[in-house]
Amino acid sequence: SARMLFHIGCEADQDFLAYIVTRGNTEFPMFHDLQIFHLLSLRFIFRDNQQANVLAKAFHVQTSLALDHRYVLYSMDRKAGQESEAANLGGAQVNAISVMEFNSGMERAFKFHLASISKMKAFWHVAARK
Repeated sequence: SARMLFHIGCEADQDFLAYIVTRGNTEFPMFHDLQIFHLLSLRFIFRDNQQANVLAKAFHVQTSLALDHRYVLYSMDRKAGQESEAANLGGAQVNAISVMEFNSGMERAFKFHLASISKMKAFWHVAARK
């Protein structure tokens, strides 16, 4: 039901959704997917950049994050940086085409990044046999 409320995007439900995510973090503190979702929702849904920055700094300290989680943090930082730069330039309005191009580029970069990691892993696996 929380997923549907996020999908609908009604502003009246934001307090309830923030409570659900916060409660989930307190009950499952080591579940990194939920923590990253909380960070993304703070930054892009609830627009609470101050609390998101505090949580992001705590994530950057952790070295045990999986590669996909570190990539999400990297892309979130890039996107937040681009939003702040656009706001500083007076062009805070981003059109749908530029967002689509950015997302397409990030997906392509992620795909090639994972492909290169798997090729490097295969290379070292073959090298270890010899």
